[in-house]
Amino acid sequence: MSELKLNKQLKKGLTENGITELFEFQEKLVRRINGGGSVYLHGQSGSGKTTAMIIAVLQKLNYSQPDTPRAILMFSTSEDAQNSYNQFKKMAAHMDLIIHLVTEEGTMDDQNMAIYAGADIIIGTPVRLTKLYFQCGINVNKVNLFILDEADKLVANRNLVELDRFADSLPKFQGIVIDEMPGEKIRKAFANYMFNAVEMEAVKPEQI
Repeated sequence: MSELKLNKQLKKGLTENGITELFEFQEKLVRRINGGGSVYLHGQSGSGKTTAMIIAVLQKLNYSQPDTPRAILMFSTSEDAQNSYNQFKKMAAHMDLIIHLVTEEGTMDDQNMAIYAGADIIIGTPVRLTKLYFQCGINVNKVNLFILDEADKLVANRNLVELDRFADSLPKFQGIVIDEMPGEKIRKAFANYMFNAVEMEAVKPEQI
């Protein structure tokens, strides 16, 4: 474990949530994302991989530029998206980033208006995000981070059509694909836009 080397407002939010140090793989992910590379991140439940992704995204965005979103995160279920949204809000509590949740539980008009008013990060489900883009025309021209969490669920739930359509509409971006175990099925599913991605394993010191 090494000391955090993050912006002050993010560090304050992490400290309030009991995170005062990063694991080695978490620091590596932050450096990789800051450097512009894409990543397949895998590890067991409880390994800290989702926390690592959140820290890397918040550090990359750093401060609000809310004219158009810069990061899109997709989850296969509304529950998973809601859980991620809650984590982001806690860790970014002292940052000025604008974070929106878009799932089937909300109305498209309300979600579209909220995004139009300003957004740095959008967290949601593939079906709702795709509908918002193609029916409401949300601006994705500045999206530079595209994150797919629990990738095995996205594949199992047959969300690949929505994901491919959405990814094809984005400018050049970094991708983060997160799953418990690496595999050819996952790599093949996202090969069209995970160019030159490296693989990282989420391993805490006690697991080595």
